[in-house]
Order: sequence, then C-alpha cells, then structure tokens
Amino acid sequence: YTDETLSNNAAFSPYLGGHMKSSFTANVSQQLGNYGGMYANLTKTDYWNRAQSNTSIQVGYSFSVGSASYNVGLAQNSGTGDDIRSVSLSVSLPLGN
Repeated sequence: YTDETLSNNAAFSPYLGGHMKSSFTANVSQQLGNYGGMYANLTKTDYWNRAQSNTSIQVGYSFSVGSASYNVGLAQNSGTGDDIRSVSLSVSLPLGN
C-alpha cells in the first residue's frame, strides 16, 4: 500500500501515526489482611509523530467470601481520540471440593 493509505488509516488506528518513543509502567498492590487487596496500574506510552500520549489506568479491589473470590475493577484508556472507561466484575467459584 502507499503512504496515502497509511495517512487515511492513521485516524482509524493511532498506532500507525508513528513508532513508540517511550513507555512507562507502574504497578502497586496492597494486601488488606482479611479484607482482601487493592491494586493500581498505570501505563503511559509516547509515539513519534504524535503529540498526545496513550495512557491506561486500572484500579481494583479483590476479596473472598467463603470459597468464592471477587474482583471489581475500573479502567480508563485515553489518547486515542476518545476516553474509554470501563467497569468490570469477576467472580470465581470452585467447581469441586
């Protein structure tokens, strides 16, 4: 394909606008004894030929009740033109003893 094809698709895919220049990742977690645990993750990526960075932030809380485990998470991704926010809930149940 030609450079014009890449230019037209750059708006569709932000990763076609340039190669990665730098990336930073930080992860923090803390156990809360019998109350479960919390975590936070941050990733920031800069690209050549792009003024805006991609930033991803996730925070969550995990806990257990009996033999079931639960995780509640929040996430935000920005830098692709639109901020994307999400909420997640996962439940883990044992199938046997």
